[in-house]
Amino acid sequence: MVPKDFKDTKNHYPILIESYKVKNLNAVITILCFIILPGLSFPLLLMQIYYNHKYAYICLAILLGLWSFLMAPIGDMYRYSMDYYLYKDYDYNQFSQLILLKNDYLLGIVLYTLSKLNLPPDISRFLYVSIGSMIIFLLFQKIVPQLQEKYGKKTVFLLFLILFLNFKYSSFSFRFNFSCALYVLGGFLLINNKKKALACILLLISVINHISFVLFLFPILLSYIFPKFCGKRLSLILIILIFTFTGTFVNDLLKILAPHNALVQHALYYTDGVWAGAFLEGHSLFYKIKLIIDSIPIYTLLIVYYFIFRKNRWACWIDYLLVIVVITAPYVSLKGRCLSASFFPILFYIIYSFPTIKELYRIRILKTLIITGIILSFSSLWGSRRELNISQEQKLFTTNIINILSHSYDYNWLRENVNEDGSPAKINY
Repeated sequence: MVPKDFKDTKNHYPILIESYKVKNLNAVITILCFIILPGLSFPLLLMQIYYNHKYAYICLAILLGLWSFLMAPIGDMYRYSMDYYLYKDYDYNQFSQLILLKNDYLLGIVLYTLSKLNLPPDISRFLYVSIGSMIIFLLFQKIVPQLQEKYGKKTVFLLFLILFLNFKYSSFSFRFNFSCALYVLGGFLLINNKKKALACILLLISVINHISFVLFLFPILLSYIFPKFCGKRLSLILIILIFTFTGTFVNDLLKILAPHNALVQHALYYTDGVWAGAFLEGHSLFYKIKLIIDSIPIYTLLIVYYFIFRKNRWACWIDYLLVIVVITAPYVSLKGRCLSASFFPILFYIIYSFPTIKELYRIRILKTLIITGIILSFSSLWGSRRELNISQEQKLFTTNIINILSHSYDYNWLRENVNEDGSPAKINY
């Protein structure tokens, strides 16, 4: 029996085929442009992300990796690069003895492998930032069809811009940010009871990569053991405490519990050392203002989280994270790390809860988060302005991917352009 609408369907075939051809042509043009001049492909990638094409998310993640690859290795990146040159002269036994003295293993293993393959240390930044960004983008892409069906492409694209604008466009803390990506994906899978084995592996890698993530495993575990802990009143109390709380009991507790433990000494570096707040003394007023501006998005997310709160295991996970933030509140750097680890769980909670938010609130939330994201983007670029003077990001707009990945900041360049403390040698602060 021939369906009644057979003729209509048949008539639509040429249109569907034509649409498919255009779609493929757009993909080919975008990918070719990305390979030839990655920087100039950025608008095309955003256009394809508007239509939720997976390859565009992947290319954009790689583009961020290329940006990081071309960033001059200063600060911690300088230290990692010097470790790389140290590993070049080590055999496996020497390296294994050295790596056991460290608390963070993954980057050391990556750098050792690169040194033996005679690949530049900058590849580690490229891999970390590309893979981390890919995890975040694809986690977002997973929910796009459901959101587009209800709210249309424009609203969902604005949500992506919020996510994208809240990335810091530099490779500083790339190791910590990579663990953040692994942590939010592992937590997402566990909270939703999906692929638990993979989730545990991701969480384990986040710890091996950055030892501080041991601390952030407890909120996920506690959300299983005490799932009724969370509540809107509790969230409000925690958020108020984060804004106002001070004290030093964490520092005292660490000293009492295990004063000679290597892991505790690592923690004390943030609670009683230079990163407890003394590092701010050597910086200008503008630098301190920048730190305040950088914290605006996460504090905005906390307020939004409270207003759209819905009691579930995900909210319980976030509340336990906020408890850790409250405990570490007196210590500038440690509190910042804890807030950074909480950022993506809270942001994705808001994105996945979007269908439950009243329409009036949705519009206000979109506008607010986009504005804070734009502020953070400009603040990050301004904060990296001196480093960009000695970096090679312009290559994104002047040459192809192969030539970009052939670039390297070698040992001689590091010695000439970077001081022993990791600061740029030829820039006046």
